[in-house]
Amino acid sequence: MLPMHWHVFIFFHRDLFLVLRDQAVRHASQGPLLVPVTILDAFAEVGFVDDSLFNVLEERLIKELADLPAPLMASLVGCLVKAGRATSPLFTACGERIIAVGATFDPTSIAKTCDAYYRANVLAEEVFGALAERACKVAADFRADEIHLTLNALGSFDLFDGELFPLLASRFVSIVKQGGFVSPVDAAGVLASFAAVQERSDELVYICTQLLAAHRDALDGTTLVQALWACSILSVRNEAQQSLVAYAQGDAARLPSEEAAAKQSKLALERLQYVKKTYGVTGSQAESSL
Repeated sequence: MLPMHWHVFIFFHRDLFLVLRDQAVRHASQGPLLVPVTILDAFAEVGFVDDSLFNVLEERLIKELADLPAPLMASLVGCLVKAGRATSPLFTACGERIIAVGATFDPTSIAKTCDAYYRANVLAEEVFGALAERACKVAADFRADEIHLTLNALGSFDLFDGELFPLLASRFVSIVKQGGFVSPVDAAGVLASFAAVQERSDELVYICTQLLAAHRDALDGTTLVQALWACSILSVRNEAQQSLVAYAQGDAARLPSEEAAAKQSKLALERLQYVKKTYGVTGSQAESSL
């Protein structure tokens, strides 16, 4: 019987990747566009950002960008961010292309692209606008994790879309009610996204807090902070919220340490400090990974 969960281990063999680099550069103009995107993604994944490789493949891709379908565009944007090349001409060209063909994006491509811009900390309002407009039309096809990634990106830049947020909230609630898989991380993330733009959906609040309280013993520190921060910002007071508060107050080590939060981001540290002050969680903070 196969295990239900697989863990992917990334192994970097430098000599092998040097050979692959040389071959890729030599044949840069050959093969379908899937090939250069896949190669760049693989090298970015292992952290081997070789300028000669990236430059030659980016030159090809920028010339053929009009032929790149939405899923490959989303993958390309993501790998450029992963490689630290969000300032490259190709990344800029991708943004312009996304604005032009946003109507062809599916939920997965929308979510991956929004998340890439979020991770790069690039506020491209026209890109987000095009993707939000498209997302409204395909909201019924979003998975819970895609809703989380999309709203988190918009919320992080304080970009509230009065049509999209309610549509995706409704879709999220529907997924939960239909028994679809929803992780506590996604529930806390969606709730925090609404809190970030200070918008409240009562049904979403109820569904998310119920789910989080039901799985409170399995919550990691970051997810617990997200949930408690969102509840405070949205003035949530219900049994599920009280259960989460009691859980955090019962053992301060259930929250991340400030050192660990700071390593994640300035925002993570600010939210942790806010939660500790708001709910009176004191005591020594045990280290936990974020």
